[in-house]
Amino acid sequence: MLHRKQKVVDSEVLRYCAPLIPFRTGSLTRSGTIGTVIGSGNVQYTTPYARFQYYQTAQSRSYDSRRGAKWFERMKTAHKADIQRAAERG
Repeated sequence: MLHRKQKVVDSEVLRYCAPLIPFRTGSLTRSGTIGTVIGSGNVQYTTPYARFQYYQTAQSRSYDSRRGAKWFERMKTAHKADIQRAAERG
């Protein structure tokens, strides 16, 4: 039961973060899918530049104002309740 809920949370985190992640080729977004074991509770973006993009770039981009640094924190602020509801439905 708990493992199923964690899978839902991990999947929802990846889904809600995707439109907020800086995007040039899509590698950073894909690295989250590849680097995360769904159900582990540990979402990881594994490109060599992921840390730089998360902590040391602008909060928005000229091509899309939603995309930018600290995408997880911004996603959590906007979608925490949605993720909790999805986990409860599990």
